[in-house]
Amino acid sequence: MVAVMPFADSSGTYRNAGMQVAAAVLEELFKLGRLETVSQQRLLEAMGSARYDPLDLAFARQTAQKVGAGFVVVGVVERFHVSTSVTELIVRVYNKDTIVVASFQVMDVATGSRLLTDTARAGLRWTAAQPYGLPSDDEALRVATRRVASEIAQRTAFAWARQTGELTVQLTQALVARNVTRDADFRLQPVGPTTSFPSSALQIVVYIGGTGAKSGQRVEFAWYDPDGKEYAREATAFPQDQTPDQPFALHHVIRPPAGGTFPVGTWRVEIRIEGFLMRALSFRVTEG
Repeated sequence: MVAVMPFADSSGTYRNAGMQVAAAVLEELFKLGRLETVSQQRLLEAMGSARYDPLDLAFARQTAQKVGAGFVVVGVVERFHVSTSVTELIVRVYNKDTIVVASFQVMDVATGSRLLTDTARAGLRWTAAQPYGLPSDDEALRVATRRVASEIAQRTAFAWARQTGELTVQLTQALVARNVTRDADFRLQPVGPTTSFPSSALQIVVYIGGTGAKSGQRVEFAWYDPDGKEYAREATAFPQDQTPDQPFALHHVIRPPAGGTFPVGTWRVEIRIEGFLMRALSFRVTEG
């Protein structure tokens, strides 16, 4: 089982950001269905009335032991913010920017070792010519919180899978490259890794390399445009002669719509193996 402690909140917001993010992480873990979760009510009962320090790892571990959890997630919300601005062009354009950033750790309750230390971030922008075209602050924060929580849940499940031996894949390289070539051994090699592309680019490539994959295991690449909408998705499987000790290299290419260009803004590509989120990469597409 996994327990999610209420997150600390250093974002300076008046909202209960720490509890909101932790509750969303728990819900996302439940939806994954890969491991059993401890309810917030049961966790709060185990915590009792003692003063709670969200960053006290010893207390988190002790509480997790009380409820029989094997893993515990602790974290801090660093940013939990919505800003609305107006730009005067030919017409009045309203923008709403939402940013949620949370740093977290996953700890093995039995040994006290940290299985994962990472940060999840969601930066969303809505634009409308009229104010009623923008979501409310609460809705904007809900969407961004859900995205951050989903990422934390996926990475927590991945750490659990690595610890239990359910998944042995190790990524040694994961990047977005301008193009991919093939050497004499026909192994894929990235050329010109970058985090920025012009909107006129003919293609954008994500490249991964690693070890530990077994034959038949499923690899999936999912791309999301600046509006958070799915742009492309493709799944493939490792070949039948793939062995865990054999290095692998894979890539996936996206291209703009016929006769069009890539939308400008921050993009995201997620790399999953057997449904576990291995890596999420962000990159920019700029005018040009």
